[in-house]
Amino acid sequence: MEEAVLLEILGFVAGLIGLVAWLPQVFEVWYHKRHQGVSLPTLFSIITAMTMWTAYGFLLNAPAMVISNGVTLLFILSVAIGIIRLRWLEHQIRAPNEEYLPPSRVTSLFSVF
Repeated sequence: MEEAVLLEILGFVAGLIGLVAWLPQVFEVWYHKRHQGVSLPTLFSIITAMTMWTAYGFLLNAPAMVISNGVTLLFILSVAIGIIRLRWLEHQIRAPNEEYLPPSRVTSLFSVF
């Protein structure tokens, strides 16, 4: 096989492993409705990195990098959205009669949820 084909196969396998690594977290958040112990700032850092890796792969014209990072990015986004949703619902249940005040700073977003 040609070296370029082997490199693409290696990239797809690495991307598949990275994607599969996020499946338990997606399942935990969306099926079991558990979000404790997950750091949103860390997730947003990972989302930023994955977005940049996807763009980098696009600029290099590397399909394995674009597809694997792009799909993994969608999984991580679904985890982040699920966590924000669960924490917002929990906040609403705990204090249904309290007036909601929007956060004044970005960091307060993480403390509210």
